[in-house]
Amino acid sequence: MRKEISITSPDNYLATIQFRLDEMTNNNVDQEDSHEETLRYHTLTWVNAASSNGKKIAFIAPVFLVRCLNPVTRPAYVLPPSCELPEPFTTDIPSLCHILLNELQRLGMMKRYEGLKNTLELIKQNWLKEKLVLANWYLLMSGENYWIYSNQSTCDDNVLDSEITRCLQAHGHLHSEIDACVFFSHFGCWSTTPYFSDNLSDSD
Repeated sequence: MRKEISITSPDNYLATIQFRLDEMTNNNVDQEDSHEETLRYHTLTWVNAASSNGKKIAFIAPVFLVRCLNPVTRPAYVLPPSCELPEPFTTDIPSLCHILLNELQRLGMMKRYEGLKNTLELIKQNWLKEKLVLANWYLLMSGENYWIYSNQSTCDDNVLDSEITRCLQAHGHLHSEIDACVFFSHFGCWSTTPYFSDNLSDSD
């Protein structure tokens, strides 16, 4: 169900999205689909970063990804000096996947938006969708031109997972942090996917 948000400021924008994400996360925890540790990974903040063309951009991202990018400095809650916000703002489901898609659309990064959106529609496993989104979110934060997506009409989940893993392993402990986030977020399904928890412990 689509809901309309009246945006009055960057502060209101972030607070509203965080509230909806918390609602969804708490509901998943109550239904035992997610572990309560997920709430820590689903905390959002503003990020000021440089795009691949050098232009400064401001967007919302998970705090734990900010800490992976700069583990020494605790990310401060600083509103961007100027931020173009849509009026009105709409979203379907308050998930991390939809939040990044909304941010890409808001920033006018339509090539990345379309590539990610199309790939998400091809992926069969929900946990892999979130892993892809988090990896690309980090790449966006770090200003890299590289973007993980499939430009084919089909997508092999195992091949894509291997590509994401190769990318994450080049960025310190990012791999284990994203795996932990995905593990807790999709906690209820791992009884049928035991290899994932094995990979999680191996990546530490």
